[in-house]
Amino acid sequence: MLKNSGTTHEQTILWAGPGSAWARCVLPDHRTRIYSYLIKKGIPFQRIFPGHPRFQHEIVPLIGYFVMPVMELQNGDLIQDSTDAMHYWEREVSERPLIPATPQQKVFSALLAFFGAEMMLRIGMHYRWNYLNDDRPFAEAMFANFFSNARDVESKRKDTAPIMDYFGGFLPDLAITDNTVDAIEASYLDILDVLNQHFLCWPYLLGGRPSPADF
Repeated sequence: MLKNSGTTHEQTILWAGPGSAWARCVLPDHRTRIYSYLIKKGIPFQRIFPGHPRFQHEIVPLIGYFVMPVMELQNGDLIQDSTDAMHYWEREVSERPLIPATPQQKVFSALLAFFGAEMMLRIGMHYRWNYLNDDRPFAEAMFANFFSNARDVESKRKDTAPIMDYFGGFLPDLAITDNTVDAIEASYLDILDVLNQHFLCWPYLLGGRPSPADF
């Protein structure tokens, strides 16, 4: 059943923030997943960090748990999953279709999207948490945007410290150990080599137009 916040808006709201692999925008040219899709599709929207009190007190109870991204449509309807949000806008806006129409491209796009969004989680978690001492202030600032509404830096750090410890504790469950780190990093470098060779010839993974594989 579709949840509704009971609030209408002039523009669609994307509840998301820096650091989310599925919704982040750290810099103007650093966008992934649903954020990039909305821009390429030409959908007007505003982004609000989930540290905002309204997300904590209104949106999270409706979804049932803390998760990002959440899209709040102009009529208040909530869409939690990025893929569901893409399919919604493809139905609503026929111009500039970004989901392939042919069966072969649709299958390859979905497969590559799954690999990038789910299977590369281990790589992303390794580099985020095993190299945390190299960029701790940056990581703390990102997590503060998710979980803290405090105004001063020290309070933000106190709010986010237990949450960062919680997420950092996932590494063994993802088989990220001293025995696997070399293989994880080698596989990442292999992926970069393959992508570099591809993007010398094509702007996107399936050719001349972006698809869910790219987002």
